[in-house]
Amino acid sequence: AALIPPPQAPGVDNDNDLPLIGPPIHVQAGDVLSVSLKNSLSTTGLSLHWHGFEMTNALEYDGVVGVTQCPISPNTQFVYEFAVEET
Repeated sequence: AALIPPPQAPGVDNDNDLPLIGPPIHVQAGDVLSVSLKNSLSTTGLSLHWHGFEMTNALEYDGVVGVTQCPISPNTQFVYEFAVEET
């Protein structure tokens, strides 16, 4: 008989029990959001996509790898900083 792994919980890395979704960030129009992301992975590039933000004047920070941003290389850091325009 083959073992079938349990389904993966949404937003959780079941191999390490680490959350893949961070806590909510509450901002208002006019705020400047600055977030530093450190990629501690050894072999995989990554990015941070800002769901709910149109990124009208900061498209380079949209975080879609291969479309608006190159991946953040392993063992490097990237700072996302942009003004919030949504009301």
